[in-house]
Amino acid sequence: MTNHVPDSLDDLLDHGEFIPRHIGSTPVETATMLAAIGFDTMEAMVDAAVPGSIRLTEPMDVGPSSREVDVLSSLRSIAAKNHVVTTLLGMGYTN
Repeated sequence: MTNHVPDSLDDLLDHGEFIPRHIGSTPVETATMLAAIGFDTMEAMVDAAVPGSIRLTEPMDVGPSSREVDVLSSLRSIAAKNHVVTTLLGMGYTN
């Protein structure tokens, strides 16, 4: 077995995909849940639950995916622009 020595602290951070860290239902669990609510397939459930008038007929063009670490960095930059202020609404203050 080879020991890998990281080149930097950044190498120790988890830059992996978001999806593998979140465990969804297994095919058996999904089938059990669908059977419990009276559907054979996920598509049949969606057809019954989402009105056709609001469903898209073509896939959404959402662009390429981003790494979680990049999205979090971007969100931190946006959040840093917020200004924390004290609201006096409803506190009994007037003029």
